[in-house]
Parts: sequence; structure tokens; C-alpha cells
Amino acid sequence: MRASAHRRFGTVSGHRSRGRIGMLTLVAAAALLVGASFPESCTQYQIEVLSSPPEYVSGNDARVAVKVPIFTPIRRVVITVDGRDVTDSFERVGHTRTLEGAVTDLALGDNLLEVETRWRFHPSAELVLTNHPVSGPIFSGPQQEVFLCADAGDRANAELGPALDEDCAVETVVSFKYRTTGGSWADYDPDAPPNSWI
Repeated sequence: MRASAHRRFGTVSGHRSRGRIGMLTLVAAAALLVGASFPESCTQYQIEVLSSPPEYVSGNDARVAVKVPIFTPIRRVVITVDGRDVTDSFERVGHTRTLEGAVTDLALGDNLLEVETRWRFHPSAELVLTNHPVSGPIFSGPQQEVFLCADAGDRANAELGPALDEDCAVETVVSFKYRTTGGSWADYDPDAPPNSWI
């Protein structure tokens, strides 16, 4: 009976020893993580404007990519522009740690894009998007004067409508053309392609 009790005690003692070893291993691993030096891509957000350099945005919108650090849960990322939450405009790119989306309704001039985390002690980043009028100028200096808009005939040849303002802006038009084997251009309808390209 005594030997049996001794064996049971020894088994319990073994579990306790393994438990202590496991705890020591976790503490050692945590210490290594704290003291380790990780690349910036692992610890900091990276913001990139895909549609233009950030200082040359135009037309009140920009396409932006945000690379999320590996230690930051993607679901806790918050993206704002001048305090306006635009997180829902971004989607994860495949199985990567990159969020991509279009930031719209930018004000003329500087717009502050900020990326933060809904946790304390987690990284944050910011980038200024400088929005210019779609009519310019952006980097070339003041526009030349006298500046004349194309006349109605020229706009019609280009399938453009009337000028909407003094900058000669017109509504955006999308059309499809194809070049025939005879060397001329013809209208192309994606929903009803021609039987012959001649």
C-alpha cells in the first residue's frame, strides 16, 4: 500500500515538473520576443498611394494601400481622413496583410490620412494627401492665358458634350473603338461584337 501511494505521488510530482518547465519555456520565449529586433515592416504600418504620389492627388479621390504589421490584428485597424472614418472603404487583398481602397470626397489642399489600432500600445501612421483641382495645375505652374475651349464641332468629333465651366471641363465619356483592316475606326459594342473586323 505504501509503495502504491509512493508511485502515485511520484506521478503527480512529474506533472508538476513538466508544468514548471513549460512555464519557464514560455517566459524565455516572451523575453526573446521583447528583446528581439524586427524589421519595420513587422512593427509599423506602411501607407502607399497607388493612384499618384501623395502630393499630386487630383479629382478629390485617391487609391491607397495600407500594409498592416504582423503583430496587429487586421480587424482592429481604423483608417480616417481628417477624422472621418473611411475604414469600410478598404478591403483585404487576398490572404496578404494589405488593405486597399479608394478614399473619396477629399477637400482641396491637404488631407490627413491616419491609420490607427483599436488597442493601446499598438503602432499608428499618417500621410498627407494633397488634393488639386482636376483641371490643374498640379506641378506645372499657372495655366496659360488666353485659354480657349474647343468649339462645339471639335467636341462633337471627340464625342464630348458642352463645356461645363470656364476651365472647359466636360462630362466624362467612355466609348469603345476598333480599327478595321481597312484602316478606319469604327464603334465597338462589347455586348454585340461585329461578326467581322473588316
